[in-house]
Amino acid sequence: FDLEEKPESLTILGAGYIGLEIAMAYNRLGVKVRILEFTDRVLRTQTPDISTELEKHMMEEGIEFQPNDRIEKVEKQGNNIIIKGKNAKTEEPFELIEPGYIVIATGTKPNTGKLGLENINLEVEKRGYIKVNSQMQTSLSHIYAAGDCTNTPAFVYTAAKEAKIAARNALAGENNQVDYTG
Repeated sequence: FDLEEKPESLTILGAGYIGLEIAMAYNRLGVKVRILEFTDRVLRTQTPDISTELEKHMMEEGIEFQPNDRIEKVEKQGNNIIIKGKNAKTEEPFELIEPGYIVIATGTKPNTGKLGLENINLEVEKRGYIKVNSQMQTSLSHIYAAGDCTNTPAFVYTAAKEAKIAARNALAGENNQVDYTG
């Protein structure tokens, strides 16, 4: 969002909430937007009815979706970006020319690998997320965690809510629990 000029077009790799948010913003600024997704639908963490409805509305606004596209190579040729890949369902190769920019929005991962958590036996998931309970307490009862490093929904609003609960529980001895339903 810090570009000096509006791009002619934008191809977004990934149809999660971050990719969709960027797509909607740029589309509404008048940029031609295309989304390439390696699965069969947008927001695959949500139920199919939500994905279908959201995709329908975004397409009505002019955003182009290409599901099941697995990117194999991205290269610069002159002023263009060439995106090469294969459709996961048909195995058919494709090549797209992007004259504007590409945005890679293919997910997040926790930055916990260099914290030395294994030295204190703090439990993490296979991908490196710190396991917490509903009170934001880790496997070590005196350590609390919140936000993108945890195995909880990765949204700024939930991170803020989790941090407030973790701080109160850790520092004031309270027993608050995170409730993601409201």
